[in-house]
Amino acid sequence: MDLYLINCMIRRRPINFSYIMMKNLIMTNDQKQKSLPYGQCLLTIFEYFDIKLMDMDRTSYSKHLEIDHKTLTKMKFVLNENGAWVARE
Repeated sequence: MDLYLINCMIRRRPINFSYIMMKNLIMTNDQKQKSLPYGQCLLTIFEYFDIKLMDMDRTSYSKHLEIDHKTLTKMKFVLNENGAWVARE
């Protein structure tokens, strides 16, 4: 699922975030370790739309969420001749 999302972002395809969240909720129900890491993503959306959250720790996680050349290479993406990141076949 993570590779699919990153692939959509690289190709600038629209993402139905609510659908993905619901699918993850359903899949998490069947897993032993239940974790839904949507906090930072939702916080970013709330900040973009200037939605005020009271009594929240707004620690920046941007350093940990960086997707750089090294990360994309580990995920088996390569730069094509046009300079765009594509999944390695």
